[in-house]
Amino acid sequence: MQQIGQPSPFGLDKHGLQNVGNVHWNLSTPALYEQAVRHREGMISHLGPLVVRTGQYTGRSPNDKFVVREPSSEDKIWWGKVNQPFDPSQFDRLYSSLSAYVQGRDLFVQDLYVDADPVYRVPIRVITENAWQSLFARNMFIRPPRSELESIVPQFTVLSVPNFHAMPDLDGTKTEVFVVVNFAKTGALRPFADYLGSRAVITQGVFDELQARVDALVAERERVVAGLRYQGWHLPETQANFVWLPLGADTMAFAAAADKVGLVVRTFAGEGARCTIAEQEANDLLLHVARNFVVARTF
Repeated sequence: MQQIGQPSPFGLDKHGLQNVGNVHWNLSTPALYEQAVRHREGMISHLGPLVVRTGQYTGRSPNDKFVVREPSSEDKIWWGKVNQPFDPSQFDRLYSSLSAYVQGRDLFVQDLYVDADPVYRVPIRVITENAWQSLFARNMFIRPPRSELESIVPQFTVLSVPNFHAMPDLDGTKTEVFVVVNFAKTGALRPFADYLGSRAVITQGVFDELQARVDALVAERERVVAGLRYQGWHLPETQANFVWLPLGADTMAFAAAADKVGLVVRTFAGEGARCTIAEQEANDLLLHVARNFVVARTF
C-alpha cells in the first residue's frame, strides 16, 4: 500500500479498513481531475468540465435508505418509509462485506468540515473508490487549511463504494443499492455506503448528522430561553444560536459575573450581552449566573 498526498495520523485502520491498495489522501482539485480522467471515470467536455456517466441510477433512491435502530438514536428518529430501521447485527455483517471488498483497491480520502461556524463545525471524512466522487465531496464541503489536516479526527465518516452490490437476501437490503447510516458508531466509524448515480447521497448522510446536531441545538436553546423567562428575563424571540440579554447599563457587571465562573459572553456596552447556546454544562452555567444576577435587577 502506498500513501499518496498528505496522509492523516488517523489512518484507515481506525475505520477497520485493512490491506487496501494505494490511498490518495486529500488530493487537490487538479490532481483529482487528472486521476478521474486517467482512470476513465469521465470525459473532458468542451472548455474543460469533467463529465461523468453515473449509470442507471440518476438520482436518490429513497426506498433504499436505512438507519440503524439502536438505543442512542432510537427516540430521535422519525421512523417510517423514509427512515427505515436496520438491525445493528445486519449492519455489522454488511460493513464486514464492504471492508473485504475494498481490500486491494485504491481509495481516495478527503478530510473536510461541515458548517462554517467554528463553534459547531463538524470534521468529516469521505472515503471513495472513485476520484470523481472525492472531487465532488471536496467541492461540496469546507476544505480545511493544509496545516490542520494532521490534527483532524473525523466525527462522521462516509464510505462510498458504488461498485459494491448488496445481496438483499443476505444483507437485509431491498435491492443491490443501499444507504445505511449508523449513529452509534461515533468518531472513527460511521460507515455510509452509496451507489453510483447518487452524488447527492454523499451529502445526504452528512447533512442527516448535521440536522441531528441542529435539532439538539434548537432543543437546548428552547430550554435556556424557557429557563431565563421563568427567572423573569424579557427576551426577544430568537431563531439563532444565541440569546440576547437586554442588560443596558448592567451589561459589563453581568459579563464580570459570567467571567468568574468561566463563562464567556459577547458584550455590547450599554446595550446587552449575546450569549451563545453551547453544551448543556455551559448553558447551565448561564442559567446559574442569570438567576443570581436577576435578584439585584429590576425589569
